[in-house]
Amino acid sequence: MQPVDLYLEIPNPPQWDNVYSGYAGGDPFPRGHITPSQFSNYAFELPVSGGVLNPAAHVAYTQSYSLALEQNLSHNFDLSLAYVGNHAQHIMSSRQFNPAVYKPGYTVGQENSHRLYPGLGAVELADSYEYEIFNSLQVNITHRLGHGVTLLSNLVWSKNIDNESAANEGNAGPPNPFNLQSGRGVSDFDQKIRFNASVNYKLPHFNTNRYTGTVVNGWQANGIVKVQSGLPITITSGVDNSISGVGNDYADFVPGVRVARPAGVSKIKEWFNPAAFTKNAVGTFGDVPRNFLRGPGYDDVDLSLFKEIASEHRVHGQFQAEAFNAFNHTNLANPTSAVSSGTFGQITGTTSSTGSVNMASVAGSPRVFQFGAKVIF
Repeated sequence: MQPVDLYLEIPNPPQWDNVYSGYAGGDPFPRGHITPSQFSNYAFELPVSGGVLNPAAHVAYTQSYSLALEQNLSHNFDLSLAYVGNHAQHIMSSRQFNPAVYKPGYTVGQENSHRLYPGLGAVELADSYEYEIFNSLQVNITHRLGHGVTLLSNLVWSKNIDNESAANEGNAGPPNPFNLQSGRGVSDFDQKIRFNASVNYKLPHFNTNRYTGTVVNGWQANGIVKVQSGLPITITSGVDNSISGVGNDYADFVPGVRVARPAGVSKIKEWFNPAAFTKNAVGTFGDVPRNFLRGPGYDDVDLSLFKEIASEHRVHGQFQAEAFNAFNHTNLANPTSAVSSGTFGQITGTTSSTGSVNMASVAGSPRVFQFGAKVIF
């Protein structure tokens, strides 16, 4: 039988220095209770799979650098122009340590028989092979309170490059396990353009009688704008045609076929031309670069209107009217990117500003109105 771990779970142990106090029978693993003879009949069933940590792994580090130019402009405007970048090296992640080596005639079912280390199956290696390079131009324009208007705006033009974006346990690693640079490209979370702005406008105060002033004074209008370019898309094969045991093959280009969506075709049905890609040839890792395309962008406008009521008194009130996604814009998620999928090239979900995906519908979050009132004392 295959060896197993011995473990016991005791929720909320009464004493940390004696976790078995109060446990029926006391310590179930007393010293000397488990002897080597108990494991004498254990046998490993080949091939053995598991995970290991590279003992020669390096400690990760990040270098950050920036240069900024700031200027006060007329009419209470301020401008900031900055270059911001960083370089992270030796990021810990996992990859396949014992891939299969392809030879003509091999099939997926024969992978374990031609791995690098015979007798072992898939072996996950935790190693410090990932890196990340970030460069950006950042522009900030602000307007200090003047004539009732406050403005905060930020534009970022950036590029983030790495060889893998999934720095976690269980990551399959680069498509070609024999070339750690085979996955180099823009990061999965790279957004080329990001623009954010918020505007607050306190409407003018009118000198009127008490009753008219209660209605026309004390208003404030606010707006928040978010615009982001689309996230990258990697066109994958969806099958292990490389016969490597990794299962992260990229697709192949179809020679002579344009990648752009044909004219007149719905972008939901075909964000790109699916006929331009095919499964990678057997024994290869695909020739489509990682994150070769980009998905739909994101934009959202939120508006609000506040009304202060009797603000000159200790106990006063406030009325709020808010509109989220005020222009009812649909933000689409990335399309299905595996050639083997029945929905290849189709958009089947919507996304939020954080990148989370709603697979229930392509309708997205609709315009939402919210009204409220509160008493402040």
